[in-house]
Amino acid sequence: MVARLNYFLPYQVRWILDESRTSIAEKSRRVGFTYAEAYRSVERRLKLGTNHYFASRDRETAGLFIDDCKTFVRVAGAVADDMGEQVIDKERDLTAFVLRFANGSKIVALSSNPEVFRGKGGDITLDEFAFHPQPRKVLKSANASAKIWGHEVRIVSTHNGDTNLFFRLCQEVRQAKRPWGYHHVSLPEAVGQGLAEKIQNLPSIDPEARAKFLADVHGDCVDESEWMEEYLCIAGSEESAFLSYDLIGACERSDLKLATSPEQLDPGGVYYAGYDVGRSHDLSVLWVLQKVGDTYVTRMVRELAKTNYTAQEGMLNVIMSNHAVKRLCIDKGLIGGMLAERQEQRWGRRVEGVQFNAVNKVSMGMPLLRLFQDRLVRVPSSDAIREDLHKTKKMTAANGNVRLVTESDDAGHADRFWALALAVSAADTLSVPLPPPMERKPAGW
Repeated sequence: MVARLNYFLPYQVRWILDESRTSIAEKSRRVGFTYAEAYRSVERRLKLGTNHYFASRDRETAGLFIDDCKTFVRVAGAVADDMGEQVIDKERDLTAFVLRFANGSKIVALSSNPEVFRGKGGDITLDEFAFHPQPRKVLKSANASAKIWGHEVRIVSTHNGDTNLFFRLCQEVRQAKRPWGYHHVSLPEAVGQGLAEKIQNLPSIDPEARAKFLADVHGDCVDESEWMEEYLCIAGSEESAFLSYDLIGACERSDLKLATSPEQLDPGGVYYAGYDVGRSHDLSVLWVLQKVGDTYVTRMVRELAKTNYTAQEGMLNVIMSNHAVKRLCIDKGLIGGMLAERQEQRWGRRVEGVQFNAVNKVSMGMPLLRLFQDRLVRVPSSDAIREDLHKTKKMTAANGNVRLVTESDDAGHADRFWALALAVSAADTLSVPLPPPMERKPAGW
């Protein structure tokens, strides 16, 4: 069957030809890795006469793998009996789809279970490993069943966050801490090697078709997180995100009436403002909340890029001239120190400068998290705001202390997140009664 390798794309060929004792692949969705694995499985059964156990996250995927294997049995002109779904362990009531070859070898495809490999031997493939419910137990069992007798273990998956075993194993292999075969195929990489032409049955390289294919897939994604994790092989960090997409989405509104300047704020309202200070790289962001009953509704988000301090100070003075703005909390970090001090001097107790140290960041973050959990805050439906709010991560140290961490990138340093947190802090530090969710710890703390 080796002569038929020209049917596959280059990254599939590399996967098929990899003879490492253990191989791992972080891949985009729907780029044909399982199809290539089916070809390889049939080829090795015919050549070696050994068994292959293919463990995926669900029964349906296991059945589809057998269908792919049957295709390559026909291509090879070989004979194999589709035994259907068989009971392979009566004691544990475990079933699997079985394809039996004339030489006695088998391909056994089943949903993930750490007990299934005990007492069995052969090549083992752990498909969509990042989604297995008990990955450590499954891999431990697979290693014991395969390695001692010289069989192979192959691990394949798209990413499912950055706190699971699959993510850690990929990191360790990239850092040369494990001598495994390593494969990385994002969707753009697969398209660059001919995926779009193969799917669309095009006769030659077509740059326009490639660009449109990628644009269509990207455009169909719910958000950038889906595109990055499912198709670019960049592990998402939803599990460590301080504000999850679900929490943010539940509080988003597309019909908020937002002021474009401080003068447009209704003087009859009750407002709280937060100001995160930037200068050359990061944005300066003013976030204004209006208290409506127990809910904090966004009424203004003003972003300033590379704006001098004189202009920033002038804008804040206009905001504070409106006495409906009850309080302003302002970033008193290195670049914001002088601006915060001048505002405190001019407006007295209505302004509070906040040092951005680890303790204060958590103190600001907790009330904000509670408001999102209880859906008592309303924020604009905006890609930029959504990604900024999601950017801050919750990190727990070995001693149990929690820190809020934000990495800086081209979009800034979660400037909108901190402006909103400062606005919530402006309300939280008043001596007026706060709604019940502000008086307790957020869920999960």
